Amino acid sequence: MKAALKLFAAKGVAETSVPAIASAANVAVGTLYCHFNSKDALANYLVKETCETFSRHLWDGFPHDAGFRQQFGFFWRRYISFALSQPDAFAFIQGRARDLGLDKASKKALAIVAETENWILDRGIASGELEPMPIPALGAMVHGAAKALVQAHRDSAIKLDDILISQTECCCWKAVRNKEQE
Repeated sequence: MKAALKLFAAKGVAETSVPAIASAANVAVGTLYCHFNSKDALANYLVKETCETFSRHLWDGFPHDAGFRQQFGFFWRRYISFALSQPDAFAFIQGRARDLGLDKASKKALAIVAETENWILDRGIASGELEPMPIPALGAMVHGAAKALVQAHRDSAIKLDDILISQTECCCWKAVRNKEQE
């Protein structure tokens, strides 16, 4: 599954062959078919698994009793830490997973990830702490910035260490906070 995830993240599902997955995993092609009846079945399984892992990661240790500003910072750090610790899973669910014919369960898993990602934005707007604007616009600013930082890190253009993660979180917060609340 790790070999398939790596190939799917890098090349996409359509461009990845079952023999390539088997070769990368050092198993026979028939071995894959003992567990999954098709490449799409394997890809759909990986969508569900990676989405569940990502959602659990985002919520693990979430400071429910803290103020929104602290929750926003926690979410930012967890989002980026998942992307750094599991780059193939992150790349797959943030882009390449949409390359395939998703089954109902995979569509639901991706929808739950989107809801999880946008929950913090919904909460911030409801509390008046984030700029009142459409969620897709806020999501582009917050999640888009995080994704671009992760990609720059993967491309070795920057090193996302704790200091830079904190600096970028502060900048992002300043960009999306409701200035009328100050």
